[in-house]
Amino acid sequence: MTHEPGASRSGKPFLSKAAPAFVLTLGFSVLLNLLVLTSPLYMMEVFDRVLSTRNLDTLLYLTLIALFAIAVYGVLDGVRLSILTGIAQWWEQRARPLLFSTVLAQVRSGNNESVGTFQDVSTVRQFLASPSVAPLFDAPWVPAFLAVIYLLHPYLGLFAIGAALALLTLAFINEIVTRKALRESSRMGSALSTETQQFLRGADLIEAMGMRRTLADRQLSAHASQLDTFGRAAHRGGMVSGMSKAVRFGVQVGILGLGAYLVVLGELTAGGMIAASIILGRALAPAEQLIGAWKTFVSAREAYGRVRGVLRAADTAHDRTLLPAPKGDLFIDNVSYIPTGGTHPIVNEVSMGVAPGTAVALVGPSGSGKSTLCRMIVGAIPPNSGKIRIDGAEIDAWHPEQLGRDIGYVPQGFELFQGTVRQNISRFTEATDKAVVEAAKLAGCHDMVLSLGQSYDSQVGDGGRFLSGGQRQRVALARALFGEPKLIVLDEANAFLDVDGEAALLRAIAAMRDKGCAVILVTHRPSLLGPIDKVAIMRDGKLTRYGPRDEILRELNVVRPTDAKPADAKPAHGKPDAANVPAARSGEAGS
Repeated sequence: MTHEPGASRSGKPFLSKAAPAFVLTLGFSVLLNLLVLTSPLYMMEVFDRVLSTRNLDTLLYLTLIALFAIAVYGVLDGVRLSILTGIAQWWEQRARPLLFSTVLAQVRSGNNESVGTFQDVSTVRQFLASPSVAPLFDAPWVPAFLAVIYLLHPYLGLFAIGAALALLTLAFINEIVTRKALRESSRMGSALSTETQQFLRGADLIEAMGMRRTLADRQLSAHASQLDTFGRAAHRGGMVSGMSKAVRFGVQVGILGLGAYLVVLGELTAGGMIAASIILGRALAPAEQLIGAWKTFVSAREAYGRVRGVLRAADTAHDRTLLPAPKGDLFIDNVSYIPTGGTHPIVNEVSMGVAPGTAVALVGPSGSGKSTLCRMIVGAIPPNSGKIRIDGAEIDAWHPEQLGRDIGYVPQGFELFQGTVRQNISRFTEATDKAVVEAAKLAGCHDMVLSLGQSYDSQVGDGGRFLSGGQRQRVALARALFGEPKLIVLDEANAFLDVDGEAALLRAIAAMRDKGCAVILVTHRPSLLGPIDKVAIMRDGKLTRYGPRDEILRELNVVRPTDAKPADAKPAHGKPDAANVPAARSGEAGS
């Protein structure tokens, strides 16, 4: 049985939005805790009525009623667990997709701290669906059970209250002595997991450069620190848990002894003595269970807090109004970008326009801000100041899913995803075969794909590890060209390409330009400037020159791309390459 609690209007699945389901669970807990009294009442009736009257019919009826109540208890307990499992499933189904979008946005901004929250979602789900959560719903009934014991005899009631206060005190002590260590252990574990994933991604580099032993020792040291912190919390919690069990056993002995004393004095029946012992055991059980499961509870609480903090920053882009399909008219208006924690702008007050059907080469030395500007153009990161507009609308005004279909992007650190070649080219959409093949042909990788074992259904592996660097880059180019986008940004899309690959790239740029697409190409090679209309030069984050290709190359005295060799052209007469030209005179940048 699965119950779907209502979601908040904002779509953020905070557990407070599951309040109706929790209230229903609390209602079942009321019935369950009433049915818990079946056993002590049965014992009291047997001792006080059946044994004194020796009436077997009464024993039969009492037994049947007790068995029926116990059966109902089992059914209700199963229903309660089913409700909690439903809440857990709702939590993960709603939280994970929203968390995925939010973490992606934060990672794009350089914040990788929230990556570990995916495991936190599972931690909360496992806690909600586990028996460890039941004591939280049973604990409110402790006063009711104590009141029943008090009705049996005031002395027994006072003794039970003292026992409950003793266990409650131990629970608070357990929280105080373990909270800080458990929180620190959780933080260290999350950081260790993130670092481990990073090392695994660089497995080849680590092995090739003899870093395995050093990094293994680093991992061992970090893991030992985390285990030491967790061990301190576990040791302290274990001591408190042992003390709570000793208190429980002592209390059971004490209430039986006190009950027997009252029976001898004639102030309590033998059945009342047994019933009081059973009820007290039931009353103190939630407190003892909470102490035993405290580490699990604290871990779930901390995990939920982290996830809640990340979800509060969730993007509301799904609420944006859909605009008409873009034409690809790009205008960059005085944009600057300073990375998180940085003080120096990577991109500094850049302005330029790219009309549909125009191909622009973005050149400049390494570290001049070209890749960062590309990331801002495609909406991967927002500028700190200035605006980027497509068809006159600020990029933030576009629904990202809508705009993403009309943008083609090959980043410098291009990535393929686990799946088939077809899935990667089609951006994991339900595309037609014709559309996928057309994109591959435009990128010049159709024949290469056919040479693979299963053609377009070949697996690329995690990160494209089953393909060579050049094959991965050509598939990434096909993905960028898929769906006839209106704006294409290629950040050194030729880094792994051979002569044939570069020729295919040049044909693709010319073809997309002729279709009215705006193309931005980051390159260090004059040989790729053949289909380019304009050249933009960046240095130290600033746009120092922007104008027609031939005019810029003539000013810089760089060989024309039509005269350059197709694969590895050298600058004429020892002049500098267009990508590494000195900064133009101040005031030459234009749009």
